[in-house]
Amino acid sequence: MTLSLEATTLLDRARQAEHAADLYLGDERVEPARFAEILREVDPSQLDERVLWNVLFAAGELSQRVDVYRAHELFVAAHGLVQRAGDLDPERAATIEMSFDFFFGRKAHPLLPLRAKEIVSSLGALLNRSRAERRAGIHGLGHLIALGRGQAWTHDAVQLLDELVRQEPSAELRRYAEQARAGELA
Repeated sequence: MTLSLEATTLLDRARQAEHAADLYLGDERVEPARFAEILREVDPSQLDERVLWNVLFAAGELSQRVDVYRAHELFVAAHGLVQRAGDLDPERAATIEMSFDFFFGRKAHPLLPLRAKEIVSSLGALLNRSRAERRAGIHGLGHLIALGRGQAWTHDAVQLLDELVRQEPSAELRRYAEQARAGELA
């Protein structure tokens, strides 16, 4: 892992921050690019649950406050981190599963509808990976369905979840996908 000095400093702050908001509130110098750098470069298995939560949460929040290009950079970096997660201990896995809640668990997002098809496709690519990655993809797709009611791109998200329900051997993941499809994720 080779991080810039700014990203290393930010990662050190993430290790000490009691709340993820402490990483960006009141500090106008925090650049979304540094969060994206951390998400692209770190091995998720090397970060404890709190640091992983703080960085992902802050990246999701910052994606709401920046232009669509920076929001996209943060999403792509978070997606890459999730893809590198593999099988983690339960605490880290729970954080990975919530990754896209931090981005799309709200009333709107700057990437929607502009990049919706790409986001749906990216989240769909997680559905054939580790359990934590599948749950992250399901969770993200569920939020996109809830946010996009009546939008054409929700059809693709619903199709991906329907396919998962047909093929998934785990009853628990099938139920979770059915909840996401119905837009009923808490």
